[in-house]
Amino acid sequence: MNKVLNMILAMIVGLGILPLLSVAVYADVEPNNNLNSAENVNYGTISGNIDSSTDPDDYYKFGSITKDSVVFVNLTTAPIGTTITLYDGESGDYIASKTGVGSKFIYCPNDASDQSLIVQISDATGAYTFTAEKMLQNDAGTGSDAPAQRTLPLPVISPGTYTGYMADYDTDDYYEVDLPAGRYIYIDLYPSSTITPYLELYDTNYYVRGVTGSQYGEHLSIWYYSDVSERYKIGISASWENYGTYTLIISTAEPNDGGQGIEAGKVSGSEIYLNGSVNGTYPGTFAGKDEEDWYLVNLTDGDAITVNAKPTSTESISVELYRIETTSEYDKSGTSITNGANVTLHSCYNTAGGPLQVQLRVEDWVEYGKRNDYNITLQIIHQNDGNSGKDAGETTGTAVEITKGNYSGYIEDEDEIDYYKFNVNAGNTINITFTAPTNMKVTATLYDALNTQRGTFSITSGGTRTLTYLNAASAQTYYLKIEHDSYGSDPKPTSYFYDFKLDLIGGDTDAPSAYMVPLPSTSCTNFTVSWGSPDSDAVIYTVQVRYGTNDWMDWKVNVTIKSAVYPGINNTRFFFRVKACDLAGNWGTYTSNPEGDTSTNVTCEGTSSADTTNPTITITSPSNGASIPTGETNIIGTATDDVGVINVEVRLGNGVWRSATRNGNNWNITVVISEGSNTITARATDASGNSAEVSITVTGTVGGNTAPASVTLNTPTKITKNGFTLTWTQNTESAFYSYEVHISTTSNFSPNQTTKKTEILYAETITCTLTNLKSNTLYYAKIKVTDKGGLSSISNEVSAKTLSSSSNNNLCCSTMLILSGIIPCALLILWRRKN
Repeated sequence: MNKVLNMILAMIVGLGILPLLSVAVYADVEPNNNLNSAENVNYGTISGNIDSSTDPDDYYKFGSITKDSVVFVNLTTAPIGTTITLYDGESGDYIASKTGVGSKFIYCPNDASDQSLIVQISDATGAYTFTAEKMLQNDAGTGSDAPAQRTLPLPVISPGTYTGYMADYDTDDYYEVDLPAGRYIYIDLYPSSTITPYLELYDTNYYVRGVTGSQYGEHLSIWYYSDVSERYKIGISASWENYGTYTLIISTAEPNDGGQGIEAGKVSGSEIYLNGSVNGTYPGTFAGKDEEDWYLVNLTDGDAITVNAKPTSTESISVELYRIETTSEYDKSGTSITNGANVTLHSCYNTAGGPLQVQLRVEDWVEYGKRNDYNITLQIIHQNDGNSGKDAGETTGTAVEITKGNYSGYIEDEDEIDYYKFNVNAGNTINITFTAPTNMKVTATLYDALNTQRGTFSITSGGTRTLTYLNAASAQTYYLKIEHDSYGSDPKPTSYFYDFKLDLIGGDTDAPSAYMVPLPSTSCTNFTVSWGSPDSDAVIYTVQVRYGTNDWMDWKVNVTIKSAVYPGINNTRFFFRVKACDLAGNWGTYTSNPEGDTSTNVTCEGTSSADTTNPTITITSPSNGASIPTGETNIIGTATDDVGVINVEVRLGNGVWRSATRNGNNWNITVVISEGSNTITARATDASGNSAEVSITVTGTVGGNTAPASVTLNTPTKITKNGFTLTWTQNTESAFYSYEVHISTTSNFSPNQTTKKTEILYAETITCTLTNLKSNTLYYAKIKVTDKGGLSSISNEVSAKTLSSSSNNNLCCSTMLILSGIIPCALLILWRRKN
C-alpha cells in the first residue's frame, strides 16, 4: 500500500492535475506532547523522536483545511509498534489511528468552514518520519470540489471530457448540463479501480432519467433522448470507503432512426416512412424515455414482407407489425429470446385492394437509461404471379389470365391459393408441367368453365409433376388452382417460388376463310352488302369499308349477321373486305384484292361537283364543364353534312377512336368516365374525307359536388437541419380520398405539382415528417384534402425554419485519451469515537 500511495503522489505531482501543497522537512520541537501543545507545522515531511518513558507522544497540527481539501498522511519510518493517530484540530475529537510503518490516511472535511488536523505519534522509542500533503480538488475544472447535493447551485458544464475526485466524506459530486430538444445525451463515467461508482441523471424537476451502478473501476454509461430543451443534473456517487479519481465524458448526438436524421415517433400516428418499399437495412436507437419507435412501410397487394430486427449484442427488443386498411390492426409480434437475439417477423398481405401500408413498432426492453442500438432489415417480395405484376387471385373471379408459355408464382403460409385462367380451343390437349422447390407441399387442380374438376396432383416434398387433359368440348376457359399445403411444416420449403409451363397441343388450329357476296358495279345511294364463309364453324365476322383512296375503317365488328345496308354517297366508289372467326377462336385474314375484284366494290351513281364542305358535329349531352358520376356514361350528339356523313367517331382523352352508333343525324356512344377531368372528342367524316371535331371537358365525381372540409395545420415540431414534422386535424368525411402535403419557400403560395411533397391515402394518418430539406431555410406548408369526386380544399398555412448546419453538435467518434494515471487515494474508513 505504501508503494501505491507513493505512486499516487508521484502521478499527482508529475501530471500536475491536482497539485500537492508545500513540501518541507521539520524537526521535533518540544514541548508538543498533548493536543493543546501540538506543534503548528506546514505540510511536507515531518521527522522527530519519541521515548516511551520521557517523551512518549508528539503532536503536530496542520491548518487551512477547507471543504475542497484532501489531506494525505503516511508514516514512512518509525520504530516497531509506533502508532499514528488523527484528531479534529478544532474539537479534538478522535478520527482514526493505525500502527506500524506504512500506515496511511486520506482525510476530507465534512464541513465548509476552515479546519485543522492533529497528528499524534506514540507508543514506541526512536526516530520517525511521516508525510502530510494537502491537495485542492479541481472537479471538472471548477477549481473546487463539486457540490455534494443536487439541490445546491451546481456548476454548469458543456459536452466534453472532465476529471474529478472523491474520498472520505466527499462521496457525491453533482453537475448540470444544458441539452437542446431533439438530441441524445451520452454520459460515460470511467472511475479508478478504487471506486465503486453510481451514476444518475435527473431532469429539472428531479425526476430520474437514468441510473446505473457497477463494481470497482467498471465503466458506466447513461444515454437519454431529450424531446424538450432542458437543464439536466448529473450525479456521481461512491461508497464512503472509496477514494480516487474519475473521468466524466459528456457528448450529444442527433437521432438517426431509419437513417433519416430524425427521431421516429413514439406512438401510432407519428410514424416516419422507411425508404418507400425498398429492401435494405435501417438503423435506430433507444435511450432513456425513448423506448418506442414507429415506422411506416408502403406495400402493394400481395406483397410479402420479412422484418429482421437485431439489437445490440447484450440487449433485447420487441417488434410488432400492424396492418393499415381503414384502421390500424395488430398482426403479429416477437421479442428477443435472449439478449442480442434477432427478432424475425413475416407477413403476406392479400387485400385485393391495391396499395396498403404496414406499421412497424420497435420497443426497447433494456434497463431504463441505457442505450440500445438496433438495425431493421426489410425484405419485401413484390409478387409477379403469371407475369401479372401482382398476386394471383384466390378465386376464379380474380384469376390471373395466361396463355401458352413458362411462368412462375409465389405461395406461402399466408398466401395459400393462386388461380390462373386460360382459353382452350376445341380439341386442344392441355399439358401443365409444375415444379415445386424442395420441401414444398402443394396441390394443383384443373377446372373447366363449369367448375368441374378435370385433373389434379399433389407434391409432398418438392419436385416436378405433369397434368394432361383433352378438351373434347367446344372452346372454353379453364382454371388452374395452386394450393399451398406446407403450413407449419418442418423442414420449411427452401423457397416459396414455384414454376410451371402451360402447353396447348393439337385441336383446331385452322383459321376459317371468308368471302364477300358479289356487289353490283353501280347502285343507288343505299345498297345491301352481304358476306359469309365456306367453313361451317365460322360464327363471327368483322367487315371493313374504304371509300375512294381513304384508309380502311371498321364497319361491322365481331358480328354474327351476314348482311347489312350501307348508306352510299353519290359519285363515290366503296370497297369492302371481311374476315371470320371459328368456334375454336381462330381468326382468318381479310379477303384480298378488293380493289381488283369488281364483285367487292360498288360505285354510287349521281352527278355533283367536288365536295369541300366539312361536316357539322355537336355533343348535346353531357354539357361542357358538367360534373357527372364516374362509370359508364352515354354521350349523345348530332352530325350533318351537305352531302352525307359516313362515320362518327369518339375518343376519351388521347385514347383510341371508336365508332358511334348512328340513327339519321343523331349519334350516341357509351364511354367510361374516371374520377377527375375527362376530355371527350367527337369527329364526323363525310365521303370526300372532309371532317370536323368538337370537344368538351367533364369532371367525374364520387360523393357529390361539395368540396371536402379543410383541415387545420398545427405548428411544426421536431425541427432539424434537414426537416420537420407536420400534424393536422383529421378529415372524417366518407368521401375522403387523400391528404397532399405541400411546401414552398414563398408565403401564401398556391399548391401545385411542384410544391407537392407526398400524398397520404389514409384519413387516420395525420402526421408527416419532411426530410432532405435545405438547412437554415424558412419553409411554408399547407395540406390539400381531396375527395373521391376530385374536389379539394386547402388548409391554413404554417411555417418552420430548418436549423443551420453549425447548430447541430454531431457526436464525435474520435478516439479519446483517458488518463491512465487514475489516482487511487483512499485506503481507510474514517470514523468518530463515541464519547
